[in-house]
Parts: sequence; C-alpha cells; structure tokens
Amino acid sequence: MNHARSICCRALSALFSVVLQTLHHFRSTAVLTFLIAAATCPPAHAQSNEWTWMGGNNVFGPSSTAGPGQPGVYGTQGQPSVANVPGGRLGPVSWTDKNGNLWLFGGGGFDSNETFGFLNDLWKFDPSAGEWTWILGSNTVGAANGGQPGIYGQQGTAAAANTPGGRSGAVGWTDASGNFWLFGGAGFDASDTNGNLNDLWEFSPSSGQWTWVGGSANLDANGTVVGVYGTLGSLTAGSIPGSRNFGSAWVGKDGSLWLFGGFGGSTPSTFGPLNDLWRYVPSTNQWAWMGGSSTTEQPGVYGQLGSPAPANVPGARESEASWVDNNGNFWLFGGAGFVTVGSTVTNAYLNDLWKFDPTANEWTWVSGSNTVPASCQTLICLPGVYGTLGTPAPGNTPGGRASPVTWTDQEGALWLFGGAGVDANGEGGTLNDVWKFDPAAGEWTWMGGSDSLGGAGTIPGMYGTLGIAAASNSPGGRTEATGWTDANGNFWLFGGSGSDAHGIIGDLNDLWVYMPVTPTPTLDPAPGNYTAAQTVTITDSTPGALIYYTTDGTNPTTSSSKYSGPITVSSTQTIMAIAAASGYSKSAVTSGTYTIQSPAATPAFSPAGGTYTTTQMVAISDATPGASIYYTTDGTNPTTSSSKYSGPITVSSTQTIKAIAAASGYSNSAVASGLYTIQPPAATPAFSPAGGTYTTTQIVTMSDATPGASIYYTTDGTNPTPSSSKYTGPITVSSTQTVNAIAAANGYSNSALGSAGYVIQPPPTFAFSGSPGSLTIASGGEGTVTLTVTPQKGFHGAVSFACAGLPSGVGCTFSPTTVTPSGTSAVTTQLTFEATTATGSLRGNPVQFNPAASLALAVGFLWLGKRRRVWLVLLLAASFAGAGILMACGGGSSTQPTTPNAPVTSTVTVNATSGSIQQSATVTLTVN
Repeated sequence: MNHARSICCRALSALFSVVLQTLHHFRSTAVLTFLIAAATCPPAHAQSNEWTWMGGNNVFGPSSTAGPGQPGVYGTQGQPSVANVPGGRLGPVSWTDKNGNLWLFGGGGFDSNETFGFLNDLWKFDPSAGEWTWILGSNTVGAANGGQPGIYGQQGTAAAANTPGGRSGAVGWTDASGNFWLFGGAGFDASDTNGNLNDLWEFSPSSGQWTWVGGSANLDANGTVVGVYGTLGSLTAGSIPGSRNFGSAWVGKDGSLWLFGGFGGSTPSTFGPLNDLWRYVPSTNQWAWMGGSSTTEQPGVYGQLGSPAPANVPGARESEASWVDNNGNFWLFGGAGFVTVGSTVTNAYLNDLWKFDPTANEWTWVSGSNTVPASCQTLICLPGVYGTLGTPAPGNTPGGRASPVTWTDQEGALWLFGGAGVDANGEGGTLNDVWKFDPAAGEWTWMGGSDSLGGAGTIPGMYGTLGIAAASNSPGGRTEATGWTDANGNFWLFGGSGSDAHGIIGDLNDLWVYMPVTPTPTLDPAPGNYTAAQTVTITDSTPGALIYYTTDGTNPTTSSSKYSGPITVSSTQTIMAIAAASGYSKSAVTSGTYTIQSPAATPAFSPAGGTYTTTQMVAISDATPGASIYYTTDGTNPTTSSSKYSGPITVSSTQTIKAIAAASGYSNSAVASGLYTIQPPAATPAFSPAGGTYTTTQIVTMSDATPGASIYYTTDGTNPTPSSSKYTGPITVSSTQTVNAIAAANGYSNSALGSAGYVIQPPPTFAFSGSPGSLTIASGGEGTVTLTVTPQKGFHGAVSFACAGLPSGVGCTFSPTTVTPSGTSAVTTQLTFEATTATGSLRGNPVQFNPAASLALAVGFLWLGKRRRVWLVLLLAASFAGAGILMACGGGSSTQPTTPNAPVTSTVTVNATSGSIQQSATVTLTVN
C-alpha cells in the first residue's frame, strides 16, 4: 500500500475521508463503524458563547464523483468578491496576518470544477468586508494525478511563478515579520509525484511571492524523504526533518520555528506516527533535532503527572491539537498515537495534555490518560468527561481525538473544537464540542456543542440565519478543519470533513465565527434580604464592556440606563442588567431582588449562658411582637427549618444553644448564642489551723479534697480567682488577717469560697517601775519610792506588791497596798523603807586577831604528828591559845572605847503581782 495519502483513494468518497486517513496511518478497519451516518440526529447543546454562520454552504449540492462537497468559486485572481468562496476541503493550512486578514492554503478538496484532489490555491479573507480573494495557485487540481505539482524555482529565491504543490496536512507558522511558512504535508512534488513531503516554503504577503527555502523538491521511489537527524540538540548543517503530514508547529519567542511529530517515515520503507521534536532558525536556515525518537510508533514517557523532566516525551502521534500560551510554552493534546498498555504498545485516539518549555527543553504531562484500557481493541478507547456545561472541574477532560481545531484567546486560555474522536458515551465519530483549558487553574471546561453523538457518528450543523449570532447555532461535527483568530480575538472556522445541516458527511466550505458572549454582569452585594439600604455596584469582566440596567423589573436593552456608578437601594427593588462590548455578543441578563427589612430582635436567654453546677432550665424570649423562635443545641446556626421554641429547654450537660427570631415584616434576627457549661464544683479548700483568735503568729496550711485541684487565695479580704496567688506552701500569719481561697480542677467548676479570719492578740499585762531607783536613809529613819503601774493590752486587774532582799533591820510598807488601773492610765503607790535604831547605833570593836594564840595552835598540831609527849604538847598549845584569846578580849572590860557603823547598801527587789502576771523593779537602798 502506498504510504502517502493517495489521491485515488481520496477520490472514492469524501464521506470516508477520515476513514481513509486512519487506514493509511494504522492499517485498521476498526474505525469504519463510527463514521457511518445515521438517520437520526442528536440535538446540539446550548453554549455560553455564540456561533455565527458567516459564509459558504450549509448543505451539499448534487454529489460529485468524489462524494459530497462544494466546488470553489474563485472569481478573478487578486480581486475580492462577496461571491468568492473556497471549495470544500480538509487539512488546509491557515495563518492570520498583521492586519487581521485570514489566509488559507491548499488541503484535500474540491476545485472550481468540483473535482476532488490536493489543492495548492492560496486565499485571503477580510473579516471586516466579509470577502474572499483568490491570491495564487491553481483553481483546478489538474487532470493527471489529482493535484498540481510544485514549482520550486531556485532555492532561497522568491519568484512570482513559485508555488508549492497541492497538499493536505502541512504545518505552518507566521514569523515576527508577518511572513508565512509552510512545511511538508501529503501532496505533490516538483515531478508531480504523490507522497509525504518535507519541503519548507516562505510566503511574503507584501510581495505576494513564495520562496522554496529547504527540503527536497522531489520524493524518492517510496514517495517520501527520510530525515537527517544529526546531533541531538545541535544546529547541524544538513539536518532536516523527514517528510510528514499532520504534525504540530509553533513559533518560539526567539523567532525559532518548532515542529513536532506527524505521520512520516523513519526509513524509506518504514512509515508511522513520529514523536521527534525539531527547531528551525530562519536566520541560519538550520534545523536542530531537539528530542524524541528518530523511529516511528514510539510510546510516550509520561513521568510524574505535573512534573517536568528531561526524560519525559509524548508518544508518537499525528493530527494532535496544539497551542502556544502567552509565556511561549507549547501545548499538545491527543491525536492518533501510541501508548503502552502493560507490556504492549498500541495505538488509539489519545486525550493526554502536554506542555513543553522551550527554555528548559522539558516536557510535562499535565492531564489526561497515559494508557488505554487493555480491553480496548479499537482507536475509540478514551471517552470524554464533560462535567457541567460552562463549569470548570479538575475531573473534566475531552475524549480522545484527532484533527481538532484550536485557538488561544486574549486571556491565554486554550480552546479546542471537534475532531474525530470519542464522546461522553464512548461512541466514536466526528465531534462538534467546544472546550476551554485554563493553564493557570489546570482545568478543562466544556463550553458548547454536544457531549453525545447519539448513535449517528456525527452532529449535523445548526446554521441559523446567515450572519446572525444565536445561542442555538453550532457547526456540525467535523475533522481536519482549519481556523484563525482575528484581531478582535474572535475565532473563525472553515471547512473540514463533516456534517452539513442535513447530517450528510462530506467536505465542507462553510465559514463560522465564534464570538464570545460578554460575561453576565455581577451585582455586589448579592441580591437578598437586608436590614438597611444597600449601595449596589455592577461589574463585568470584559474589557471595555458597557453595562445597561433597569430597576423596574423590565429586561434591559442597550437603550436602558447606562451604568456609571453605584446604585442606592433603600427599599425593596429588582435590578436587571446586561453588558455589551465590541467583538462580543450581548451578555445574558443578570437579575437581583433586594429586600430591605428591619431585623427581628435578637432572642434572649434566661439564665444567660455560663458555667453552672446543676441542670439549668433555659427560657428563650424575643421582644418582636408575634416572633417565632427557632433554635439548635448542636452548635450549628439555626434557620426557620430548625426546631421551633415552645418552652424551656433542659440543659443537663455542657451545651450551646443558638436561636433566631422570625416575624412577618421583619428579616430574621441575628443569631443569639449561649454556652451552658454544667460542672460540679470542686471541694471548698480547708484551713489548718482554723480561723480564730491567737496570741502568737500562726503558720496556716490549705488543702482540698478534689484530686488535682489547684488552690488560689488572697489575704486582703477580696475574693480570689484563678488569676490570684496560687497556693504552694504554708502561709505565715503574724497579724490579724483574713485568708480567702478557692479550688479549681479540670472537669469541675470553681469551688465555693473558703474563708478563715485570724486575730493575733497578745495577753493583757502591765508595765511596772519605781522612782527614784536608789535611796539612802539613816539608821532609825525612813525613805519613800513611788511605784507606777501602767496597764497594757487592756489590763485592768488588782496589783499587789512585796519587797525582797531587804537588809537586816529595814522594813517596807506600801500605800495603798494594792492598785487597780482603769483604761490606759497609770496608777501609783508609795513604797516606804524604815530602818530601826539598832541598825544605825554604835557597836564595840570586833574581836582582834592574836598572834600568840595562833602560834600556840600551830605548835600543837605540829608536834601532834610526832606523837611524843602528846598530851604535854596539847596542854601547852591550849595554854598559849587561851592566853591569846584573853588578850584579844581585853579581859572583858566595859571600859573599851566605841566607833560609828559603816553604811550598808543593798538591792531591794519590788514585785508587782496580779494573778499570773508578775513584774519587778529594783531599788538600790543605802542605810547609814
């Protein structure tokens, strides 16, 4: 089988164009089943953005020999006309120039004679005028092989006669200068040989001329050109990608042209999908092989989801979707390609999404599947997960598919339309679903079209009225269409192989524009019930959008009041608004009713929330007349669907009660909340010793019977709290003081107050003193001392007195003999000392010492020890002693003279006694 896209096969029927491609790629008849048209047509879903049928045919005319399709109306070359329109086709290449014009080249389709073949016509469409212009190329496919051969001219030199040969499935770029670049495709070389090409062309819109830049002008005998890979990662002279079709291309921020995959050949006789990555530098006219394999049908290396890695690479594939984001990253989705299932490599319609960072030269697997079910034996293995129309979700993903159309909007979102693939039910066919991917959020959103083929294998077009946007409009399911994005960010769709308005499959030439609908305006604050006037702002996310509104409940138009600032809503009112912006359809109507009502009074609880030691009966009341109270006891906020209050609530354990009040003519009250903590009290602290009156300092200890309790106390008479001093050891009480204490323990409420009063009071006593402290009296005379008793500590007892230590012949008396103080005043008594006459008379001389008597005694004792003449000696000693004594006494004669006595000084102690209390004072007494 010839591995080029055979024009003979393509001429059999446009109905089976996708099937023929698939057979060519995978040599399988399994996909025939999903492209058989059915009699019934499933309805298209409504969408948030709107399609407008702008030109071309909505139904096929009389069938040509090649199957359903529309011939081109070329008009005069170089002259625009509203009647001009390219013929139906699939697989063309398209560009957008700096002026917002749309350009179209080639594809497999119908020429001016309604002959099907590979076209090489170049067209320009002016969106503002709505007119096509046939610029270059042939308006016929030629009679020989079904396609015009290329006119290459001299390599590197532009010429008016130069033109690429007819082809389909080429890739294209637009460089920074606005020039168009074209590479490869399935078509005709300079020798009119049909096969897969690898020629590189540049077209200058300003000069209107093509330049053959590189690649081969002639195919080999197998209808192909084998690639020259060179050194990986290096711009190498002579390196060039091999021939291929339906690959992906994008322009890097540095002006480099990038190429990935497609269907091609790794050897002259080996064909299949590729996963090689190439970079072309126009200034040096050099290619660099940047990654992937140089052989066909390689499975992907996915790595870890969301993580870039040098080893990551998508599997070999063709007809994949591709985009470039605002940061210059390349994105790739699906296609017909190869994955690993267990130990087997198989082909399927894929739904994996990849991102390539040209700076790091790394791929990241972003979403979708890295395999297919082992039970799947056809291409149709991965159904779409559509979710809710217009709602992004992490689980959403388009079904596996090939040859969709893509575009990037002004916000950097990636868009996807149709292709040959799998719907939500696992049915295969040509799709018309619209998807949006947000790179920042990493989520897909199903934006429009159908999620079900309904057994028909396709979706018929819903064309509506030419030139009129409508939510019900939708292009029919199709594959290998082409598209552009104009200067206003609108997406344009042209042709492809798909369904007309009757569900007939063929090669289309209808032109559509997908115009975003202005997002619905947003009201802030949100509509609802309010208790006070609201200041409402209206905003819209569309740049430059104008907002129109009403406040009387009627639908707004662009003739309604134009929003210019916040709207004050002081009574119940409905605001309705739309937004309109250039390049967008009018938004849907947003509507909001603001009800201004005073709130009902907040319910009150009795008793109030708090910590209690016993079960509480909680009553709820409200001051609003006729109000109903709704409450919860599980901590959730109540609504009018909550339990309705009808009587006191028993709270026997810790519980939160919340309540609202609702009354006619009022908005619901604020939420009242009360936390009731039911806890037994800790034991009351005990004091040792107990409070009382003491005469000395006390060391007070505190204790509590509750396990783990902490005791907190004060000594200033105030009630303690857990923030007061914490008891850690005995307290010294040295003066009258009150100690208050509580106990606190986990799982208990604070104890009752323990209190102990300590009165420190010494016993009553008195002070005692005498004056003067010394006294001299004459023998036979007397003297007095004043004794003073001063009461202390409330003393008021009788005090008696006594003397001790009186000298001989001296007596003492007290007057009065007892005293009894009263209050704090001192009392006195008189102490009188009396000396007798004898104490003061003259006395005889005292006995004088006689040396003779002493000598006699000494001699006697001395000789006694020698025991000689003992008795004689004793007699002698006694004689001497006696003589001495007589001498001392003077013989007892009364005629001896007398001398005066010396003064006698004594310390006399005076004791004052009252019961057990005794105090003393001393008097120094001298008697002359």
